[in-house]
Amino acid sequence: MITKQWNKLINKLEPYFQSLMERIEPFMKIIAIIFVIGVILRIANGFYNNIRLEKEGHLTKGTIVRYTRDAKGHLQVVYAFIVDKNSFTGEDYYDDLIKPKIGDEFTVVYLEDDPTVHRIRLRSD
Repeated sequence: MITKQWNKLINKLEPYFQSLMERIEPFMKIIAIIFVIGVILRIANGFYNNIRLEKEGHLTKGTIVRYTRDAKGHLQVVYAFIVDKNSFTGEDYYDDLIKPKIGDEFTVVYLEDDPTVHRIRLRSD
């Protein structure tokens, strides 16, 4: 009995849902395209910043201040460094061969015109 009523209701509402989906579909395509473009721009910006860090990067010392985990549970170090009396922090993954301890110092590469763009060099060499 209830199944028959549900079927009747679904059959009645189906044309409305179809019409609604036909009207929404072009917007969903536009949103998907915008999302893909955003992802591509984000990746390109990361590559661009890495190239700039390699070519224009300035060096300073950074100190490991704590550990944290990302959303997937991977261990990261949190480091701090100072540029022109301003303090900056960052997070980075590290190789299992390197066991950084809180208080250890490593080299940090940053952009002079934008110190928020930086990378820590966690290497054993």
